[in-house]
Amino acid sequence: MMDWIGSAIEGVTGIFTKNTELKQVKAEGKLRIEKAKIDGEVARLQTALTQAGDYDVEAQRQMQHSWKDEILMIIFMAPFVAGFIPNEEVQGAIALGWETLGTAPGWYEWVVIGIVASTYGLRWLFKVKNPLK
Repeated sequence: MMDWIGSAIEGVTGIFTKNTELKQVKAEGKLRIEKAKIDGEVARLQTALTQAGDYDVEAQRQMQHSWKDEILMIIFMAPFVAGFIPNEEVQGAIALGWETLGTAPGWYEWVVIGIVASTYGLRWLFKVKNPLK
């Protein structure tokens, strides 16, 4: 009879052990699934960052064969340089130009910002901070 009781206790203990093992296996499986999801998201973000960086590097490489960036630089630097010319007509023209640009529609500002960002490889600027806020 003692053998029978011992066998019954072993059977019950075995059930609890198997149940605990099954729970552990399920928990490990869930952890592996979550880790795979996180690893996949990290890989996706790294790929996106690499592609964005590659685009900026390519844009800068293309600058070597284009006058576009020099022309843009001249356009953007002209008011700065002209601001130091001690001539009332020049100073008035600069002030009038800034006043006129102040009335431009918002979309025009974004087009100019987009052109500059694309030309000089500054797309990262939009991800870091919005320059108009």
